[in-house]
Formats: sequence, structure tokens, C-alpha cells
Amino acid sequence: MANILVVEDEKPIGLEDGSIYTAELRYPDKTLRCLLYEAAKTSQ
Repeated sequence: MANILVVEDEKPIGLEDGSIYTAELRYPDKTLRCLLYEAAKTSQ
């Protein structure tokens, strides 16, 4: 029997330059599933 873990939480973390990291966590043990990076938008 396989264990199925569901991603139940996303935690966005904003940085000073405007870029964002989003950590997706698996529950119940809160292990990191993936980490997404979004670059800051530059104004011209």
C-alpha cells in the first residue's frame, strides 16, 4: 500500500529586491516538496 502525501500549504517569502520564493510543504511532516523562485520585475 502506497502512502499519498498532499501538498496543503504554500509559504511565499518576499525578498528585498522584490523577488519571491514559494515553498510547497507536504503534510503531516512538513517536508519540503519544492521551492519556486520568481524574479523581481524590473521597471524601465
